[in-house]
Amino acid sequence: MLPRELWTHGRKTIYVARNPKDVMVSTYHFFTDLRESKCTMDEFVDDFVADKTPFSSYWEHLMDFYRLRNEKNIFFVTYEEMKRDLKDVVRRLSRFLDFKDLTDLEMEKLLNHLSFENMKKSQFGNHKNFLNSFRKTSDNFEFLRRGIIGSYKDELSADNMEKIDKKSSTFFDKYGISESDIFGSV
Repeated sequence: MLPRELWTHGRKTIYVARNPKDVMVSTYHFFTDLRESKCTMDEFVDDFVADKTPFSSYWEHLMDFYRLRNEKNIFFVTYEEMKRDLKDVVRRLSRFLDFKDLTDLEMEKLLNHLSFENMKKSQFGNHKNFLNSFRKTSDNFEFLRRGIIGSYKDELSADNMEKIDKKSSTFFDKYGISESDIFGSV
């Protein structure tokens, strides 16, 4: 569904990936709180691993861009990398976009601006109010919920974690990689 010019004209593309268990939990809350889904968490996990949720298949989509990560017009980064060392990601992204290196002060201001806490407070970074202006959402709807790596550990049962891990392992084995090759330790 991407414009053909991405490939024919080498348009620069930034792809941000996130580990599958956190994606599943985030997607579940998003669609439940938008009242697009009435599934239980268990049902949603089953649909997620069966590639029956909106924007599926997560794994196919991720792998398409992971395999392109070394192309000169693709900037592939993980949410986990950004949380671990945003400064390094900003430096690499700046070079990818052919921008000048930031001064220490510029970097400090940008990192502060890009913090999850400040993004959540921002009317431009957080689309909660925008979505609430034309949709009936749940009372606890948050466009930006927690923003932490491994938040799935608080919400998924061991059985559901195992289902997602099994799907990931089976899928990534075909490519000779593991989830940790992409996301590190989560």
